[in-house]
Amino acid sequence: MKKIIIVTTLFFSVFIAAGAFVFALPYYMYNKTIKGGYKSSWYHVDDFSPIMLSPNKVDLEVPNIGNEDLWQKFQLKDTYVPLPVKNPFYYVAPILDYDENNKRTRLGLTVYGTGLREISKIFFVSNAVMNSELRSQELFKLPVVARILKNKSSEQVWKDMFSKQIGEWNIPFSEMAYNLYILQLRLKLFPNSIMSFGSLNETTGIIKLPSKNKDYITELVMTRTRGVVYSYLIMTEKNNRDSNVLRYKFLQDIEFRPGSKSLASIIYKEFKALPFKKKVDHEGMFYLMSAFSHDLENRKYLKQMIYWLERGEDNQKQLKALYEFASKKYGKVFTNRLVEGLEVDPEILLQRNIELENAREIKKIKNRKVETEVRSLSQEEIYKERVESSKKNKRISPNRMIMD
Repeated sequence: MKKIIIVTTLFFSVFIAAGAFVFALPYYMYNKTIKGGYKSSWYHVDDFSPIMLSPNKVDLEVPNIGNEDLWQKFQLKDTYVPLPVKNPFYYVAPILDYDENNKRTRLGLTVYGTGLREISKIFFVSNAVMNSELRSQELFKLPVVARILKNKSSEQVWKDMFSKQIGEWNIPFSEMAYNLYILQLRLKLFPNSIMSFGSLNETTGIIKLPSKNKDYITELVMTRTRGVVYSYLIMTEKNNRDSNVLRYKFLQDIEFRPGSKSLASIIYKEFKALPFKKKVDHEGMFYLMSAFSHDLENRKYLKQMIYWLERGEDNQKQLKALYEFASKKYGKVFTNRLVEGLEVDPEILLQRNIELENAREIKKIKNRKVETEVRSLSQEEIYKERVESSKKNKRISPNRMIMD
C-alpha cells in the first residue's frame, strides 16, 4: 500500500511538473526571444536592437505658421505637399538624382532659409504594399495562432506596429503570439539603422534615422491609406524655428493621391496659363516639376523648367540641380541662354558653353538660309513681273495694227 502511495505521488508529481513545464514553456520561449537570446524552428529572427520593442512618443510642437496664403500644395509623384513658394523668406529648389545602375530618378526638394541656409529637405519614396507575414514563421502557421492573428484588422496591426510596447512575459498566450507577429513586421519593414520610432496618429508612423550632419534630424514618415504604404523622408535642422514650421506643415498637411501621365498633361496646361512673371519664378517651376514627377521619362518638362528659369532672376540653385541631373541622365544640359553666378562643376559649364555655341551656329545657318530664300524669291518675282509685262506688251488684237 505504501508503495502504491509513493508511486502514485511520484506519478502525479511528474504529471504536474510536465504540465507546468508545458504551460511555462511558451512564456520561457517568449521571454528569451524578446531579449534576443532564443531561436528555434518555430520562431527565428536575426539579432535585433531593443529599440524595436519600445516605441517613443512623437513630439509635434505647434509653431506659428503665419499667413497660410503664402503656401501652395503641389503633387509630386503620389505626395500632395505644401510648399512656401509665395513666402519671400523661403527659397525652394529641386533635388533630382539619377541612378545609372537602376535607371531610376530620385526626387526631392531643398528648402533654404535666411542667407540661403539649408533648413529642410524632403525626399519622396516609392509607395509599397505591406505584405502579410502569416506564413513567415512556423509559429504563425499553427491553427490556434493563425486564428488569433487573422482576427486583427490590418488597420489595427499597422497602428500597433508603431505604438505597441513589447515586453512583459506574464500576459495571455494570444498576446504573446500577437507581439511576436508585430516584432516580425517591425524587423521586416523598419530600417536596420533605426534610432527610435513612434506613432503620429492611427495611420502614420515616424522612424528616426541617423543623420550625417549632427545639426539635422532625419525621419522616415510612413502612412498607410487605402491599403497602400506611402513614405517620404524629411531632414529638419535642430533649433531652427523655420525648419520646425516646415516639419509641422509636412507632417500635418501632406496628403497622398495616385499620380499618372495624364495628370502630367493637365498640370502642364495649368502652367501654360500662368502669367510670365510666375513662369520664370520657382512657383512656375513647381508646376513643371509636378508634371515631370508623373512622367519622368518625358524630357519636355525638364527642358521647359530650364528654359523658363533661365529667363528669370536668382534661379541659380534651381538651375544647378537641373543642369547636373540633365547632364548625368541625357549628356546635355538643355541650356538656352547664359546665366551668371552658377556654382557648378567645370564639366557642366563646358557642356553649357558648347551647347550655347552650337545653338548660335545653328541660328546663323538658319538666318543665312532665310536670307537666301528671301533674296531668291525676290529675283523670281522680278523675273515673273518682267515676263508678265512683256506678254502684255506683245498682246495684239487681230483687227488692230500698232504703229510706232
